[in-house]
Amino acid sequence: MSDNTPEKLTLKQQIDGDEQLQKLGRKLSILSLLFMGVMLTGATIEEANTFVFKVKVTTQEAIPAMFLLSVLYLLFRYYTYARPYQKQIDQAWNQRLNATLFHIYEDPEDGEWYGRAIDLQPKGIQLDSPNPNDRQYVQIQYQYTGFFLRSAKYTDYVEEHGVEVEPAPVPLWEKVSIKEYLWFLKTEAKYQLGSFVEDKERLDLWGPYLITGLAILSFLFRSDFQQLVKTLVGLALT
Repeated sequence: MSDNTPEKLTLKQQIDGDEQLQKLGRKLSILSLLFMGVMLTGATIEEANTFVFKVKVTTQEAIPAMFLLSVLYLLFRYYTYARPYQKQIDQAWNQRLNATLFHIYEDPEDGEWYGRAIDLQPKGIQLDSPNPNDRQYVQIQYQYTGFFLRSAKYTDYVEEHGVEVEPAPVPLWEKVSIKEYLWFLKTEAKYQLGSFVEDKERLDLWGPYLITGLAILSFLFRSDFQQLVKTLVGLALT
């Protein structure tokens, strides 16, 4: 009897197969590059050729604003399509981060369990219990709770009298030393930046964002960017 269950697509395959996402990404990238080219070179648009008629542009000052509005519109649409995939990527690096931050281990000499997750465990959670079932279903999540504020959320998925044990998140900035708290933030940044290498799909999704960001910066700091381009061209020709 053959198994007709369809093979589950990888995240990369899902992204590549999302035609609407790919189409919006290309449109956003091309329009942003044109926008940046106009800002950096000072090029003007004399006529806009539509499928019905030609439009002669007489107010060149309005062109950057029109580009900006068009880019922002496409950026919002692209974000709505890319967001579900970004969440999956965030979940992947968050799982790796949680495994590092809240690793626990058993001492072979005394049989006791140790680790940062046990030191921080709130009342009602039994990670240091000799019963493996008490640890098996406990999930620990590193959470963003504010600007430079982080906490640890413990959830025990073993139902006890039909109720899951979920104490209030543990505020890390109150429970650990400044040195250890800075280690938490450093490790978070390491895994987040490392996800651009570990999760190659992130670069695929972020490409249009990066190009759009440069285009918007060239609009906001037009003279500075033009001067930078002149300097780079001068260095290249010398």
